[in-house]
Amino acid sequence: MKKIAITALFALAFLLPAHSQVHFGITLDPQVSWLSSDHKKIEGDGSIPGIAFGLNIDKYFAEHYAVYSGVFIESTGGYLKYNTTEFKLDTKDRPNYEIESGESMKYRLQYLTAPIGIKLKTNPIGYNSFYANLGFKTSILLKSKGFSGSGHIGADAMDGEVLDGEMNFLNLGYQIGVGTEYALGGNVALIFGVTYNNGLTNTVNDSSLHINLNNVSFKVGVMF
Repeated sequence: MKKIAITALFALAFLLPAHSQVHFGITLDPQVSWLSSDHKKIEGDGSIPGIAFGLNIDKYFAEHYAVYSGVFIESTGGYLKYNTTEFKLDTKDRPNYEIESGESMKYRLQYLTAPIGIKLKTNPIGYNSFYANLGFKTSILLKSKGFSGSGHIGADAMDGEVLDGEMNFLNLGYQIGVGTEYALGGNVALIFGVTYNNGLTNTVNDSSLHINLNNVSFKVGVMF
């Protein structure tokens, strides 16, 4: 069902009339991200700050309706607390890293991200137009690093080691956002918004558990 919905949105973007109005933008999105788990012995244990930056594309097929997309580099992640000794991690520098029971591991992840969805925009109210968007996000893993919790110290600790093969290459999710565009003249506008992103697919490469990656991002940028 998710694949059908995403395919339908991409198809809609290409089937729109060639004379559709297209706006581009550059945005910087500070965010707070966290991990959640379906395993009773593993739990999310806190959020970390991150940031996404890149190109926004709004293709209007009517005055107040657009298909939005873009491409971004996103820094995200979170903490997982392991209340068990059943799990080990393989890093690029050493295999079979043993996680202590009660240890909280920090995951720092970087993705190349492309969203696709529908954007609804109001008539101008003064200099401001308000919008809401709903869509899907596809993320391709670029980097993944792990950091030990308090259970490990000294040479035994993991301090930014590459998690070779531990994280899934592809991550899919959905997003809901609201915001405003402040007109500066012509087609130029400042954009401010907030977006909730919820992961749908498993972030880790382990079929025995399901880890979701989630975040709230704050969008600041310029549309042209």
